Amino acid sequence: MDNYCHVLHELCSKLHEYKYPFEKSDIPKNGIYIMFEKGEKAHGVKRIVRIGTHNKPDRLPERLHNHFYGNSKNSVFRKHIGAVVENPAETSISNYILKNISFVVIPLKIQQLLDFEKKIIGTVSLCKECKPSKNWLGLSSPENKIICSGLWQKDHVCKEPLNETEFRKLKTLIKISNKL
Repeated sequence: MDNYCHVLHELCSKLHEYKYPFEKSDIPKNGIYIMFEKGEKAHGVKRIVRIGTHNKPDRLPERLHNHFYGNSKNSVFRKHIGAVVENPAETSISNYILKNISFVVIPLKIQQLLDFEKKIIGTVSLCKECKPSKNWLGLSSPENKIICSGLWQKDHVCKEPLNETEFRKLKTLIKISNKL
């Protein structure tokens, strides 16, 4: 498990990293996003702090836009951040995210998204080496799953990880997308 997480971190660190400002037209239409947070490290690279996707075809750019610029009603990620920022107004939430969060995208077919998302969350959340820094904002969360997992999410945390076959397939898909 920890080895899968280590390799996943290394592979994601080689993908194109998006930071604010980004253009929605530059983002693949379908895929899984992997978020990093300023100051967080694991496995010698930036630590994964959130894994997510979308559930309708061609909606990934819009989903990411909602996380960065939307409101807490259309983004659970923003809701989690809002629960711990000093002033939980939407502007404060946006400022924190825009200043501290970057992401990469693993382009996938729509049929592959949900299973891979769940299993990647399981893999990262179960890794004993992927612990947040003592200064990580999420440690102030009222949600125990966020504190324990070091991820800005509750769903699929500490559940089923990638198996060997799934890991090999995901690894191949990431390597292919890195060459594009």
